[in-house]
Amino acid sequence: SGDTKLLATLTDAAEVLLWRWQQAKVVMTVSADSPAVAACLSLWDDGLLAVASHHVVKAHKVDVRTGSSKSTNAM
Repeated sequence: SGDTKLLATLTDAAEVLLWRWQQAKVVMTVSADSPAVAACLSLWDDGLLAVASHHVVKAHKVDVRTGSSKSTNAM
């Protein structure tokens, strides 16, 4: 993330884990529609997560304070 506090990782179960890496703590899990091959947090908007699968890229608005996630579009 742009504030260098969050790290996104992928799981084998089509999930993206958002970590507070300095505390080694998972703060949120975002489910992908299909197995993801890449995930990236925006450098400018800490609440924007891009998740890529083999044929689509989706943007998710995430709020780690509330644990909410909303898919915003497909590219």
